[in-house]
Amino acid sequence: MNAAFQDEKYQTAAENALAFLKAQMDAGDFEVQPLFKEDYDEDYTGRVFGAAEMPEDATINYPMYICCDQFYDETYAGVCSGKHQNTGEAAKYLGVEVTTWLDMKYRVAVCALHDDGTWRTETYYKETDYYGTDEDTITKTVTYWYRKDVEINSNGKNGIKGFTLKYYDWLDEDGTVVDVDNLPDTVTTGETVDGATFQYAETYTLKPQLRDDTALDNALPYYADYAAELSILADVEYWIPVGQGGQATIYYDGDVTLDDLQEDPPELPQEPEAWIENLITQPGVQEGELLLTWTSNFPEDCTLSFNGEEQTVSGSILATGYRTYHATVEAALGSSYGFTVEGNDCTAAGAVNCPDSTVFLLAGDPQLIDEGDAENWYTVEALAGTLGAAEIVCLGDMTDAIVDTTLQESQYRMLAANQTVPVAAIRGNHDKDAHFFGHYGLPNADGGSVADFWYTFNGVLFIALDTNSDDCDYHISVMEQALEEEHDWAVLLTHHSLYSTSQACMTAKVTALREGLTDFILSSDIDFVIAGHEHFFCRTDSPGKLFLTTGTCTGCKYCSADYTDADWSQVTIDDPAPMYTVMTVEDSAVTLETYNLSGTRLDSCTVEKEG
Repeated sequence: MNAAFQDEKYQTAAENALAFLKAQMDAGDFEVQPLFKEDYDEDYTGRVFGAAEMPEDATINYPMYICCDQFYDETYAGVCSGKHQNTGEAAKYLGVEVTTWLDMKYRVAVCALHDDGTWRTETYYKETDYYGTDEDTITKTVTYWYRKDVEINSNGKNGIKGFTLKYYDWLDEDGTVVDVDNLPDTVTTGETVDGATFQYAETYTLKPQLRDDTALDNALPYYADYAAELSILADVEYWIPVGQGGQATIYYDGDVTLDDLQEDPPELPQEPEAWIENLITQPGVQEGELLLTWTSNFPEDCTLSFNGEEQTVSGSILATGYRTYHATVEAALGSSYGFTVEGNDCTAAGAVNCPDSTVFLLAGDPQLIDEGDAENWYTVEALAGTLGAAEIVCLGDMTDAIVDTTLQESQYRMLAANQTVPVAAIRGNHDKDAHFFGHYGLPNADGGSVADFWYTFNGVLFIALDTNSDDCDYHISVMEQALEEEHDWAVLLTHHSLYSTSQACMTAKVTALREGLTDFILSSDIDFVIAGHEHFFCRTDSPGKLFLTTGTCTGCKYCSADYTDADWSQVTIDDPAPMYTVMTVEDSAVTLETYNLSGTRLDSCTVEKEG
């Protein structure tokens, strides 16, 4: 430092400035005092738990219908239970959904509301015992029901528990709704014969089926006028955005009884309010066609009104909890369209732009978890509109949740909320359950369990492979069939990257796909390959054609490249920032330019047409 600044007056000024900054960050000036449960040092990553000394006059927002027998914090492990009131006749059609907070919220149990005003984490079983002289000679069966407590988070320290009231049914294996307070009596068939003994048993677990994902009540009371905000101190103080966990509800952790529940809440209907949602627009088999998909919670047909034409569309159950509707419409390029869907006295509206364009936006792994990811996805959609892109090609993992379909449904709703550009969705490993088919209609798909499809748009043939399946013979047959279509350019789309710079590229599945598909790709009319899955960007043309792996377009769950020594390694961008790739198609060349959401170009490459 320059010696001129060593004088006493400069030292005093620096000390005064530091004192001022400390005063501005003095937690003693806050009305609510944060009490962290551990020392979160500068290297800490992960969940942050704390408590707060709330003012005595702070307003508590109490639940209306359900409460817990105690406050279940992040260290609790065991049975969770509570009580309900004011639920009326609807109680038979409701359940308490139990969740825990980890990196996100996970559903861990569903509890039926009992006639005695209680609920608890338990499972209902139907067991059939078989008696006979051997497995091939069964003379008697005994079928009976029983219930068993379920312990939540038996390993402990798995996040604060949440409890929300939603519409649920409990189903037998044949789809029959069962009243858990009146389980069927024991049923015996056949008779005991000499020498007959117990041979084996078959057990079925009663399945809770979600009828509507609307949260009717939350059993955790919270402070109505206060929320915790999280920031980190580096060179300055940085506030963490809400979507990244920067703001948290402060829950009341005292005893709550039925007397604390709100008085005279709205009467709950036995049937959930009808809804139509998840309006999703996808490219059709060829330009000038669109596939429209939506969902509802009722069995009636819907009426689709699009560009002055109406059609009646029937729904089908492709995944539990809702009905799916698919419709094909004509939509001339160069226009924008509004449309409505009506059914069961409810209406939903959507809009879509159909530019006559050869610009496409390639988006890797939105993998929506929360509103923060969704906002980045909406930014990508808006950019597609600004660029005049014909469509967004999404390389898979539309949502994050896999096991918990309730969370997955909430993420699908966020995904569809602002759509105005058609989205071609490739199936990723986070999309591998039936709910992918429940939300997307696939052009030229054969209706099987493997989501391979293809379509053409302005001379570009897009072929999408469902790389959750490593059946390379099937994939090759789809590519052969698709390549018979007239086209100027052929682009192969996969979720799993065949040539990335991460160890994920060396798993048995991806190795089998790479070894089983590369020779066909190189010898065929396919011009280049676009993939996702890795969440970082890389590309190579060392196998003989361009293989480009897109980064995550929302920045979710970023994973660093850990195999940059791969033989095919050429370009890797190990950057956690959300990014997207613009694909511009011309007669003799395709340009692929990758940007972050701030508009900075990160990479550019060109594929030229031979001859």
